[in-house]
Amino acid sequence: MARIQDPDAECLCDTLTARHTRLKQRMRELKGRQEYADTWWRALRAAVDAHPDKRAILADTQRRTGR
Repeated sequence: MARIQDPDAECLCDTLTARHTRLKQRMRELKGRQEYADTWWRALRAAVDAHPDKRAILADTQRRTGR
């Protein structure tokens, strides 16, 4: 866009493209981490739900988190 007003201005296309590519890669990594965390959380919750001491575990968790 800068070159529209000043044809001698530095072209930033390569820089912006590289930055965009890095950001897309970072977004893919973060989505992958979130998917893993969600899967882990569901498995942990299922394990607690199936445990005979479920109420005690949940009560202890609430106490530790101040809720």
